[in-house]
Amino acid sequence: MSQTHLASVPDPSVPKHSADRQSPQLWQQPIRSPEIQAEVERIGTIAPYVAMSRDEALFTCLNNWRDRRTCGRIMTVDRLGLFKALDYYTNQQTRRRGDLIRMPAPVAYIEVDDPGNGKNIFLSILDFLANPVSCGNPRDLRLRTWATIKKCGVRILVVNYADLLLFSGLNELMRISEKCGISVILCGTSRLDEILDAQHRNRYLPIHNTFLNHHRLSVLSVNETATVIESWENTLGRFNAMELATDEEIVKSLNQLSDGQIQPLYDLLKQIAIWHLDNPHVEINVNNISTLLTTVQAPQVGLE
Repeated sequence: MSQTHLASVPDPSVPKHSADRQSPQLWQQPIRSPEIQAEVERIGTIAPYVAMSRDEALFTCLNNWRDRRTCGRIMTVDRLGLFKALDYYTNQQTRRRGDLIRMPAPVAYIEVDDPGNGKNIFLSILDFLANPVSCGNPRDLRLRTWATIKKCGVRILVVNYADLLLFSGLNELMRISEKCGISVILCGTSRLDEILDAQHRNRYLPIHNTFLNHHRLSVLSVNETATVIESWENTLGRFNAMELATDEEIVKSLNQLSDGQIQPLYDLLKQIAIWHLDNPHVEINVNNISTLLTTVQAPQVGLE
C-alpha cells in the first residue's frame, strides 16, 4: 500500500472551502467540533513524569549526599526532566496534610527567583516549610530560617534553578549547611560551574569548596525516548491511535530533534497529536512526521 505524504494533505491551519460560502479569513482557526477542541486543549497540558534509570541514579546520589551531610551540584540541559525528578523525590519523602507539612520533613525544595539573593532564599524556605513571612530584616529572617529547618527535621535542601543565585544567596546557603548540619544541593545548568569558578573569583572560594560533589543528569537515550513517548500517548485515551513508540524511525527522529530533553520532546508530541486530530485519515509515518516538523529546530546543547 502506498504511503500518503503530508505534502498532499491540505494545511490543517486553513479551513476547507465550501462551494456555497465565501472563503474564510486567513486569521481563522481550523473548524473543530467542541469535543475535538476540548481534546486539543487537554493535549496542551499533558506532561507526565516518567521514571527512568537516570532518575534512580539521581535519587541514589541525593540519598548518599544526605546521609553524609555533604553538599553538591546537579547539572543538566534537561530542565523539565530535572524538575519533574526533583518534584517526585521531594513529594515521596516530605508529605503534607492540606497546607500543613507533616513532621519530620526530611527534604525541603525551593526554586530560585530573580534576584537570587539571601532574603529570597530565606522567604522561599520558610514558605515551603509552611512558616511563611513577607517581611523582616536579614538577621531575623536568617535566624527564623535556621530554627525552622531544625524544627522540621530537614536533612537535605534542594535548590533548583541555582544558576540564578547571586553571591549573597550562595553565601547564605553555605551558612545554612554549616549552621544546620544539612546537605544543600544546587541544581541547574552548566553555568553553575562558571559562577563558582574559583580560579577567577577568589571570594567564591569558600562557596566553591563547599559544593565540590557533582552529578550530571543525562539526556534521554533512544530507548528511553520510546518509553516516554509510550507513556505520553497512554494519556490520550480513546484518541490514542498514533502508536509512535512502535516506529523505530519516528522514535529516533524525535530523540534527535529533542536532543533527548523532556520539554522539547513533549512539545513535538503535542504538535503531532493535534495535527493527527485535524487529519485523522493521514498515515502516521516518518516521512509525514518529518515534513510536519520541518520548522522545528533542535535545542542548543551547552553541557556535554
